[in-house]
Amino acid sequence: MRRNLEDLLTSSLAGVLNVLATNPLWLAATRLKRGQQKAAAPKGPASKFAPSCHGGANPSGCEGCRCDPEACEAPTRGSVSEGAPEGGLGGASEGGLVGMASELRRVAREDGPLGLWRGTNASLVLVANPAILFAAYEGLKRVILLRRKKSQKLPFVDLTAGEGFVLGAVSK
Repeated sequence: MRRNLEDLLTSSLAGVLNVLATNPLWLAATRLKRGQQKAAAPKGPASKFAPSCHGGANPSGCEGCRCDPEACEAPTRGSVSEGAPEGGLGGASEGGLVGMASELRRVAREDGPLGLWRGTNASLVLVANPAILFAAYEGLKRVILLRRKKSQKLPFVDLTAGEGFVLGAVSK
């Protein structure tokens, strides 16, 4: 029983550290993606534009669409819209890591350093599920290996791949 509690606490701690370390990256990536979607959205009255190019299906702007390219306000490949974060849209052409770093700096500047962990509470609650699954798996594995060791009188025994699969499914 003590060992199961240790497994649960250890896996919970690992999950919490994972959330705290990666939440700023998820926050920046989400904001960059949202900036890309806003930049690709049509501007102005919808009747002015052909839906085939401005619904996000044509990321290069008006090339090959039915609208008037002179009057069109759709972003073209490599352009930066007004609402986009510093460093462009953060895509591969602008250097995704540069866009990510500038977005992290922008969030820290505008919301303070703790703003990088906005929305962390929900992720921390979700840590419980894999922690419980891990503890259940390890507990079941210990029971099986202890019984096998007693019956076969071998110094070391391990699970087969099939047994590991079944234990994983049962612990879920």
